Amino acid sequence: EKFLRFFDRRFFTPPDKIIPSESALLPCMALTEDLPVYHAMYNLLMMVMDARGTFDKSCKYIVGDNMVERCLQCLSLVHYANEDRRKGAREEHLSKFLIEFDIFKTLLMVCRDRRQFKKSTVLADIFSLTADVENQITAWRRSSRAAAKSSEAAGV
Repeated sequence: EKFLRFFDRRFFTPPDKIIPSESALLPCMALTEDLPVYHAMYNLLMMVMDARGTFDKSCKYIVGDNMVERCLQCLSLVHYANEDRRKGAREEHLSKFLIEFDIFKTLLMVCRDRRQFKKSTVLADIFSLTADVENQITAWRRSSRAAAKSSEAAGV
């Protein structure tokens, strides 16, 4: 019930009507849903789900479903990387993300080689988003690794 009240307030109230509470004024981390990499990954998931509907029957249920599952797993790993504050945990989640994402890219190439994408523009958009997501995650992992090394050097 508490979750539903938060969900209703956050997503169904226009931004100009939300009254900030005292806890909203305290410094906090970014919401996962506000991260650019989350938006890009979500858009990639939507594009894959739309494209999967045009796949041949043999690829739709085996490869297409697996691609959707990999995208959902990657979204959850972005969430874990954003939320987990343990030392080295963020880098671990981002490394797992890159492994899952490599498998997703392999499945994507299988679909491309089997000519499952009926529109070349969809394939180009998916490849563009794929490169964007991978660049963002790699930069995030690099910055978290640098932050961990600097905190070690400072003795924190």
